[in-house]
Amino acid sequence: MAYYVGYGMNTNIAGMATRCPAAIDMGSAVLPNHRLVFRLHADVDESIGEDAEVVLWEITDKCLEALDHLEGYPFYYDRKLVPVYDKYGHEYEAWCYYMVDKSDLYPPSQSYYDCLVEGYQSHSMRVEDINDAVEETSYYEESVYID
Repeated sequence: MAYYVGYGMNTNIAGMATRCPAAIDMGSAVLPNHRLVFRLHADVDESIGEDAEVVLWEITDKCLEALDHLEGYPFYYDRKLVPVYDKYGHEYEAWCYYMVDKSDLYPPSQSYYDCLVEGYQSHSMRVEDINDAVEETSYYEESVYID
C-alpha cells in the first residue's frame, strides 16, 4: 500500500471510486508549504508558510498506475513523495502530482470547478481555497464561478 494526495478532481469521492475502486478515503489532510493554483487543471505550488488542504488516500500499486495514466505522468504531471498530515496530526509520506509546465495560471472549466467543489464539500474542506485560486488566474471572470 501507498498514500496519495488528492487536491483536484481526485478530492471527488465518486470520481475516485471509478478511477481507483481500491482506494481508501482517509479524509482531509494538510500539505504544508503549498498552495492550490489552476493552470486550467489543479496544481499545487510550493509556498512557504501556506498550507494546502488535500485529501489523503490509501492506494494500491494498481491505483497508482491508474493515476499515472490519468495525470499524464511523467509528461503533464510529474510526481514525488511529500510529507502530509492528517486531521489528527499524523505524518504520512504520500505521492503528490505536480504539473510539469508551470506556465500562466488559467481558470478551470465550469464542470471541473463543480467537480472540485463537490469533493471539497464532501470532505468539509474550504471551498474558499478553490475560489481564491481561481481569482489568482490571469483570465478570471467572476460571473462564471459560484460560492
